[in-house]
Amino acid sequence: MAITPYPINFPDYGLNSVYSFTTKNGIHYEVMFGRREQNPLHVTVVFGVTNEEFEGEEYVETKQHDHFNVMATLVQIMRHFIENRSSIKFIEFTGVARAGENDKTSTVRVRFFSRYLKAIFDDNWYFETSENKMIAKKKFIP
Repeated sequence: MAITPYPINFPDYGLNSVYSFTTKNGIHYEVMFGRREQNPLHVTVVFGVTNEEFEGEEYVETKQHDHFNVMATLVQIMRHFIENRSSIKFIEFTGVARAGENDKTSTVRVRFFSRYLKAIFDDNWYFETSENKMIAKKKFIP
């Protein structure tokens, strides 16, 4: 049985580059791709919850038991971004440490995110994980 992603609000690239979606339980997520000042071909993926009930803690664990649907939605968003930004060469994800985790090691969030790499990226990408970061790097194809 396939996991169903949530409906996505796609960005208006003229005004912003924020994707968003709302889960069946009313949890609102935003997904952004921030370009590095030193290298505009390197982006960092930032996504989290924006509901006021979580008091601004965007990396909160919502405990809604829909993480597979959330990740299926994130996969679609990332694929859309990659298809529409073919010049991007590096995509970085930082897994913020949960309570009790050391942020100098591979966090649960990085390991969970890593399970979805093949669904997001094709064979033109390879991956490096260091501490709590995962970086997808586009292979040079002459």
